[in-house]
Amino acid sequence: MPPGFHDRVPALQPVRQRLLALGAEPVGSTPEAFGAHMKAEREMWGKLIAKIGLRLD
Repeated sequence: MPPGFHDRVPALQPVRQRLLALGAEPVGSTPEAFGAHMKAEREMWGKLIAKIGLRLD
């Protein structure tokens, strides 16, 4: 964890509670793991979007 991280954790609780209320599950990770997750999500959803021909107008 970065220096001072644990000192900031209590201040993050309102953000965590808001994310949970919105249906998101906040998790801790590394920037590399997050990047890999986002890449996998783009690939998965990109294939579906292309398959159904979804477009933003």
